[in-house]
Amino acid sequence: MEFVRDLGADEVLAYDLGGLNTTTEFDFMLDTLGGSSYGDALKFMKKNSVVATIISGRDAVRPDYIDAVEEERQLTVKFVFTRPDGRNMNHIRELVEAQKIKPVVAEVLPLTIDGARKAHRLSQTGRVRGKIVLSNNN
Repeated sequence: MEFVRDLGADEVLAYDLGGLNTTTEFDFMLDTLGGSSYGDALKFMKKNSVVATIISGRDAVRPDYIDAVEEERQLTVKFVFTRPDGRNMNHIRELVEAQKIKPVVAEVLPLTIDGARKAHRLSQTGRVRGKIVLSNNN
């Protein structure tokens, strides 16, 4: 929870520590899970607020009640995805240099077969806080 606060969160809801309990209503949500977790989080959204999701329509598992909640709260829901092309990567670089976003690097590993194996194993744990980087600058 402290890690997320250090990133700038005003309030942290720890789904793995007793559920989602708060009286706060939010203006914005970034959905990275979809499914029932997404549905549970919708009850905390203000009317006319915005949801950005990385879960595409073809990949989404949506409980039956979600459409009704999105409509009742008049949510604007947008699918977001960044293509790793030069233009988008340059824009991200500019945001980092302007300190508008703060990348978190969890681990830097060598760009080797062993490094890629270790990166994959780390990623599979689901507990990495930040990005895993493979670098050829060792």
